Amino acid sequence: MRKRGDPKGPKRRVGRFARTQAIHNKVMTFDDYKLVIYRNQPDGWVAEIPAIAGCHALMPTAEEAASELAKVFRLIEEEHYASGRPLPRDTTEIVHA
Repeated sequence: MRKRGDPKGPKRRVGRFARTQAIHNKVMTFDDYKLVIYRNQPDGWVAEIPAIAGCHALMPTAEEAASELAKVFRLIEEEHYASGRPLPRDTTEIVHA
């Protein structure tokens, strides 16, 4: 522990609230979200991020859908950044897989 006269000031402890704030202020990236990929009969596959409205892609294969979803995510991310809004946290729970 630093002395009171130390120019760097006293050593500060980070409390639970500060840690929680740091977690909530984290910038969300594509890898922070759960992706759901499912078959769209009969014409291809859908990939989506349920936590973000409108973040989905329909393509002929699951791999193409996931790749296209990454592009859609980047567009939505840019829109949020430009308007000063953070992306929502992912609260998606997978119940049956």
